[in-house]
Amino acid sequence: MRDQKTQGITRILLYTMVDNPKHDCFLPVPKDVGTGDECACRPPSTVVVRHVPFGISREERKGRIAPQMATRLHLLAGTEDAVHVARAVARDTRIAATASIARPGILPQQFGVPLRIGGWGGREGLRDWLRRERVQGVIDATDPFAETISHVAHEVCAELGIPRVQFLRSPWIPGPEHSWTFLNSAVEIGAHASEGATVWFATEARGLGGLGTFEGRRVFVRTAGHPESRFPFAEGEYVVRTRGLNIAGAEAELMARRVDWIVVRNSGQGTIPPEVEAARRLGIAVAMIRRPPQPEGPRIQTVSEALVWIRGRL
Repeated sequence: MRDQKTQGITRILLYTMVDNPKHDCFLPVPKDVGTGDECACRPPSTVVVRHVPFGISREERKGRIAPQMATRLHLLAGTEDAVHVARAVARDTRIAATASIARPGILPQQFGVPLRIGGWGGREGLRDWLRRERVQGVIDATDPFAETISHVAHEVCAELGIPRVQFLRSPWIPGPEHSWTFLNSAVEIGAHASEGATVWFATEARGLGGLGTFEGRRVFVRTAGHPESRFPFAEGEYVVRTRGLNIAGAEAELMARRVDWIVVRNSGQGTIPPEVEAARRLGIAVAMIRRPPQPEGPRIQTVSEALVWIRGRL
């Protein structure tokens, strides 16, 4: 077996066969885990780990605690808050935690727990996976605008009797110095940005299909990585997010492109994005998209509250 080693972690490509036989994810595991069978449909450098359950903890592998004693927790991730929760629970030997994200974007080793990458294949896929992995608790720390998976997780956990909590921070509220135009969806910007305007979407490309080609406007779309899809609008381009972007950097970007409108989702994670503060300083109009309805159920807003919720179920 040829390993891919990153910062002392052996990265083994786990062939999950959850809902799609071509679904893959990277699983950081200790070096003392045995090898699996070679995967016939993958290059020789990939390995299928079949004899180690996906959610088994490092402490279980080393025999320090009995497997049945570890509480199996799954974290539906997609935010920075999810990474912080994962790192916190990774240090607790009483918890066998796993996490999942819809698509690559955050390095697996940043979580500190086994990570599943990809969609669930619908309600049945999530239900079957939670049941097969014997998950005993779910923390939904997805983005508030990923409402589909939140509603599905709420229904599936209720059906299986699995405790679930949503990590949901309060939405951003404009101060007296802000002047925001609130929208129910990004598509509504078409009624506000006149022809000839330059519009900056700090939202990635999801949910923009209803705008068509948005002819007559210049459009820039902020993305986390280099998109594989073709730019959907008549004029403009994708702008790859810069790590550590500050207000001064955001001001420079907006000024260089002569932006008239900036469109932002009200995710409510941490402080208000630097683009919004930069827009205020430059006198650029801000369109803030309201959150979609969230599922009912218990909610938390901090890592400390997450740990209290988890340890109440140990």
